[in-house]
Amino acid sequence: MQVKKANEKAFTKEQQNRLNEVTEAIVDLEEQIELAPESETPEAKVAAAPKGTEKLVQVKLSMGNRFDPKTGKEINKPVTQSFNYGEWQLFKKNYKLLGYTITDVMNDPFKDATPMIGK
Repeated sequence: MQVKKANEKAFTKEQQNRLNEVTEAIVDLEEQIELAPESETPEAKVAAAPKGTEKLVQVKLSMGNRFDPKTGKEINKPVTQSFNYGEWQLFKKNYKLLGYTITDVMNDPFKDATPMIGK
């Protein structure tokens, strides 16, 4: 696959070869993404909620410091918590003030929990 140059003076032959290699690698990655099973996407993981909990927001929460700053080991394991709509609205306004961090979203029927995952 040959990438067209915008300006003949812009790239050396080595740079053009490197650009072609990178472009081919990107195309290969895009093909792999298209071939990946849909079950690996976060949306598919959220859609697989257990029966009876489809309308509940289910998240994994960590309270306080999750990792030991000296060793880097996990000292506070996340716990799973479920919320109905009203509870979720109240929780999402105050969870940071209470010292919680959202580490994972397992079910998000209202589509507003996923962006709240703490990095």
